[in-house]
Amino acid sequence: MGMTESQINFLKEVKESNNIVDHKSHEKNISDLINFLKSYKIISKKNTNSFEVSDGFLFHKLLDVKSMSDFEKWYSHKDKFIVSHDFSGATIGQFNQSDFLKIDKTEIKQITPPKTNEKQYILIVSFIVKFWWAFIIPLAATIVGILIEKGIIDIGFNF
Repeated sequence: MGMTESQINFLKEVKESNNIVDHKSHEKNISDLINFLKSYKIISKKNTNSFEVSDGFLFHKLLDVKSMSDFEKWYSHKDKFIVSHDFSGATIGQFNQSDFLKIDKTEIKQITPPKTNEKQYILIVSFIVKFWWAFIIPLAATIVGILIEKGIIDIGFNF
């Protein structure tokens, strides 16, 4: 059975406010809708005279189908359509899914880079960047000293 216009408008109001006040004062079709929502645990008691939406997914599904009977049919089969996969801790993998459990295989080529300790590399590079002058000056002095000792550079002193 499709929902009446007043029921649909009521659901839209609930969507905006997330609150339903004492349903005993509502007309019969709204009271029936509220009882329907309670039976599927779409709403729950907030305090003594009001309810709130407790399952937004089911609430929006009912609002989308606009029919309590269509919602009941969907709800009775909903677990067949829910698929959850846990890939926690996976580094690489292949997952194929298609209708009727047909298996479509594709080839995955993985290029493994050479293993390096990235933290160690970053530490070395940052150390060199911070203290490059501390390496360059002694290196230059050593080279000049060797050149003087070999006699390639003459500075005027004889040893």
